[in-house]
Amino acid sequence: MPAGSQVRVLFGAANRDPAVNPDPDHFDPHRGSSRSLAFGGGIHHCLGRNLARIEITAVLMSIAEHMPTLELSGEPIRRRSLSLRDFSFLQARLR
Repeated sequence: MPAGSQVRVLFGAANRDPAVNPDPDHFDPHRGSSRSLAFGGGIHHCLGRNLARIEITAVLMSIAEHMPTLELSGEPIRRRSLSLRDFSFLQARLR
């Protein structure tokens, strides 16, 4: 590696160890893994993590309450990205 090169660390497998999270590719909001790396850890933890968890819990509960028949209607297509796991296509429908 040449001197002065940029080095970036990506935790591409974070929270995806099947020994820790069974079926890590399946979304399970009740999984309850206490070893999540989503918001960092130790002295490098995200200061807003508790608020973010409260917000996403409220959003998911509201969706479940107001749209109980929401379901996927097509195969999700993941976006190719080193730093994010998101989708370029995610289609849903209300029955």
